[in-house]
Amino acid sequence: MTRRTYAIDEAYKGRLQRLQIAMVLTGEYADVRDFIYALETSPEFVVIEDVSVAEGARLESGLTVNLQLATYFRGDGAHGS
Repeated sequence: MTRRTYAIDEAYKGRLQRLQIAMVLTGEYADVRDFIYALETSPEFVVIEDVSVAEGARLESGLTVNLQLATYFRGDGAHGS
């Protein structure tokens, strides 16, 4: 992982709070594929909202992947049924 940021989406008006996560990964195709598979099959609820892939300028730099993720959770102001 090259970079990661996260922030609560203050504009989201659902019953749950929404946490936005942005990640930049670099590596070989197989490693990136394994990471996404592990994310998709994990028990944690994470939504992959967007994926963009760019090939490095040099052959040895591999791929650069930008992931936009989100997860939802009960915050202080959200109440269950």
